[in-house]
Amino acid sequence: MKGVVIIVAVLISAANLKTCNKQQSKEKSAKVTEKQILFDESMDIAPQADTSIKFTEVKIKGDKMEVKIKYLGCENDDFDLIFNKMWLKSFPPKANLFLVRKNGQCKNKAIHTKSYIYNLTNMRNNSSGEVYIKVMNYTEYFKYSYKK
Repeated sequence: MKGVVIIVAVLISAANLKTCNKQQSKEKSAKVTEKQILFDESMDIAPQADTSIKFTEVKIKGDKMEVKIKYLGCENDDFDLIFNKMWLKSFPPKANLFLVRKNGQCKNKAIHTKSYIYNLTNMRNNSSGEVYIKVMNYTEYFKYSYKK
């Protein structure tokens, strides 16, 4: 009887440890990094896209653009959103943004997901109270409205 109680106690402990590890893993992947959009006027008009990166979601809320990506690479890869300062001639103005990877270090590449929040305030254009923003390799333009 004692043996059965010990076995049950070990199994319960193992189940609790597994649940705890899953929760820590979810918390780690749920981390969202907030960044500024960077400007690089020397960037090509349309740099070649990294096909190992897929956008799973892009949306604008107020002055923030939320981006979720899935990619093949290292867990510590980092991603910047770059504007080459080439406004498209339209009204309201349009801008194309490019996701650029900063490679991390790892032995084995794997599929990872990351979420970023990019601050859009430096994308404001003096000619209007709105701009249309497209993250290249994503399907649509997003309207970013602000007070002039």
